[in-house]
Amino acid sequence: MTAKKNGNGNGDKELVETGGGEEFSALSQLDTFQDLVAQNIGAAGISAFELDRIQVPAGGSTMWTVNTLEGEEAVKEIEGIIVHMTEPRSYWATSFEDGGGSAPDCSSNDGIMGIGKRFEDDQDEPHVCSSCQFAQFGSDDKKRGQACKATKSIFMLMKDTLLPVVLTLPPGSLMNAKKYFLRLLSHGRSVDSVVTSWKLDPEKNPDGIKYSKALPSSVKTLEPEEHIKVKQYAETIRPYLGGSSSD
Repeated sequence: MTAKKNGNGNGDKELVETGGGEEFSALSQLDTFQDLVAQNIGAAGISAFELDRIQVPAGGSTMWTVNTLEGEEAVKEIEGIIVHMTEPRSYWATSFEDGGGSAPDCSSNDGIMGIGKRFEDDQDEPHVCSSCQFAQFGSDDKKRGQACKATKSIFMLMKDTLLPVVLTLPPGSLMNAKKYFLRLLSHGRSVDSVVTSWKLDPEKNPDGIKYSKALPSSVKTLEPEEHIKVKQYAETIRPYLGGSSSD
């Protein structure tokens, strides 16, 4: 195992280990994984709702809640390899406080094309999210954010599971994630070539309400042969994730 500069923007001051892919159970079972997936899942696919999910907690908490075989466990840090990402959007014409339903009036699985009725005379046909009035900043009730909620679903392979978990990033955590992905890009690395650590950073919004931001960093760079295995794993599991949708 060797050490290389990390992708966190700290130059030579911090090193990140290489290797570590051998710690992931799924990568050591690639020969049988495809058959297992086909037998257990079949053509029905998987949605984000059916996989174990990890949410950014409310109230400024610095502890994640993760599912284990023994039940829920609170941890300060989670680590995994990102194998797939989607950018769902959801819009509710009426807020939950005012009696809105659990299903959004309009939604998008990719953040590009939305489907649904956003207002009374709207046509229930696909439309471009970026040009929608509810995707503009200042369109929400506070006149600050977007009325149509943008999130990111990160499918992450953990060390002791064969299926990925879904880490759901709310709007307040998207910028931290984007900056991290850009730093990886600047260092010539893809998101699936590193082990990513996620911690929680407590913040307060302009109204004084505490909330948490997800804070990612790279802790290990995979060796080339490990990265190849990750890509093989992702190619096997990704077709089954076509039913993934927003939370």
